[in-house]
Amino acid sequence: DGQADAEIRELKAGRVIGVLERLLIVTGLVLGKWEVLVAVIALKTVARYQELDAKLNAEYFLIGSLASVLWAVATSVALLLYDQSVGFGLFPAALLK
Repeated sequence: DGQADAEIRELKAGRVIGVLERLLIVTGLVLGKWEVLVAVIALKTVARYQELDAKLNAEYFLIGSLASVLWAVATSVALLLYDQSVGFGLFPAALLK
């Protein structure tokens, strides 16, 4: 039962980390700071480096990372489009060009 509890805690921590990383990426992209995307991916890779030895783990890591980045980019574009069309024009219009 101790191992099951550890796995549940790991899943919960992973979900929190995922939410935070997507929020950080969206914030960076909306503000035009693309280096945030690179920093998040680099930190995530460094943190999981030892686990990536197994091919299956590496594939799941890559799929999860790409899905997370894609979600963040799509959300950023949606926020920018909304801001330019019906929002308050808070973000630079040049980000969409």
